[in-house]
Amino acid sequence: MNYYPLNAGSLSDLGDIYLLDDEYTNEFQPSIGEIDNSKLALDFRYLEKGRINTYTLTSLISYFSKISSNLGYPVPLILDWNPYILKFLERIDFFKTISDFNIFWYDDRFLGGYGPYEFNPNTKIFGYSKLTANIEYNSDLLDESKERLRRYFEDDLGGKISNLFSIKDSKIISDLDELIRTLSIVSAELIVNSLIHGKSSTFVGLQRSPRRISISICDSGLGFENTLPFSHPWINNLKLSGNSQYIGYACFIKESGFGIKQAIEKILNIHGRIHISSNTNELVLKPRFWSNIKERFAKNKANNFKQDSLRIISNEFPSVPSQYRTTGYCRYFKSLYSQPNEPEKRINVEGTRISFEIPINYKE
Repeated sequence: MNYYPLNAGSLSDLGDIYLLDDEYTNEFQPSIGEIDNSKLALDFRYLEKGRINTYTLTSLISYFSKISSNLGYPVPLILDWNPYILKFLERIDFFKTISDFNIFWYDDRFLGGYGPYEFNPNTKIFGYSKLTANIEYNSDLLDESKERLRRYFEDDLGGKISNLFSIKDSKIISDLDELIRTLSIVSAELIVNSLIHGKSSTFVGLQRSPRRISISICDSGLGFENTLPFSHPWINNLKLSGNSQYIGYACFIKESGFGIKQAIEKILNIHGRIHISSNTNELVLKPRFWSNIKERFAKNKANNFKQDSLRIISNEFPSVPSQYRTTGYCRYFKSLYSQPNEPEKRINVEGTRISFEIPINYKE
């Protein structure tokens, strides 16, 4: 069997997923008919100790859940004997999750005999299956189902999220119990929306590192641009253009109670950061950038939130420049296969990915 390997890179930044999609879309797919009996494979041999970002890894699982389904087989993983990396992946339930959802195939002879490496036991990746029932969006049944599912996920996630925090964290984070409750409710809402509106399995990544706690919710569904006009028809009256506008409006859909906006406000108030990615764009929210977005929305004019009015950078940068990291930014990913004087080639990681990051020291 011949394999076409995609390099997963270091999985330290969401841009690694877009680069994978770029090669998969513009290199592998066009050559399927030319490569005899070839199968796609994912090369994990370049992962590095201390650089794997759980948000990126969770996004990778979500992305390949759709690819493996489309291909009709679990994508083979190319592994190397790296005891630290392999033990980390096993301890966070990476191998269990990809097996449960039949996303990747791997040689289990690589597992075991790692050595005395220790990891936080509450850092985990897991998934929820998509709904198969065909439910009408405006029916009472949908409202009942959503509320029942929301309560289930809130209860299921509440304990897991709470376990990420320690007693010492309450000395740094004021009203920690309220923060945990908000994160549980908003995460449950995101999962329900992914399952019902996005029509996709949903994957959750929880991580505690020495510097921060992160909670990531990722799906490979339709994305805000395709679901918001359907679930909130009034959005159509705004005549939005550009995926970044839909991501921005998604932050403000629920002005009262618990929504993404409430979680954003609480996390930014404690010097945290929020990543929101959908299809072609990623927004990274820090206080200054969030204030700019709120000011534009307060004017209630869709034209004030045009894509070209945001801080736009592209994956032409090898990494995000430091000045953007401190203020927040919107990143639009461009295909590296595009040629001058030709239509731009498509790069589009379908679905929605959100990560809430809470610092547990203020040295960042």
